[in-house]
Amino acid sequence: MRRSIFITQDDLQSPHWLNAFPNCVIQTACPKKLLADTLVWLLADSADWQVQLQKLTAQRLPVIVMTTQLDIQQLCDALQLGARGYIEAFANKTVIEQVAETVNAGGIWLPGQLLSNLVGVLSGQAINYPHQCDSEFSHQA
Repeated sequence: MRRSIFITQDDLQSPHWLNAFPNCVIQTACPKKLLADTLVWLLADSADWQVQLQKLTAQRLPVIVMTTQLDIQQLCDALQLGARGYIEAFANKTVIEQVAETVNAGGIWLPGQLLSNLVGVLSGQAINYPHQCDSEFSHQA
């Protein structure tokens, strides 16, 4: 079982975090080094959350970004920086446990209410994956 650490602001803490993980650590500063079996829950409402996320994912730690306001751009930023999940900071115990289980199993957790928006954003982007077959067929005229 991974240990959970919640990185948040002084004035923002949910009782659901301790209900889900009674032995979790809740603090306001991001530690410089964490053990490999740590699941990090990072609040995105701080000014430097993206820098913190990059540092944590560079250590190959699974990070779940928490937010007080779901936002499609924030979700996209979090995923591009390596987050393994995106969740409302005040989600209930059951959802928090499901997120941890999904991420610990190698999955990615996205809130259902933003999933269709994310698909829309991604479908609006041109996707160009070069493939060897493309070049072979273009030479056979």
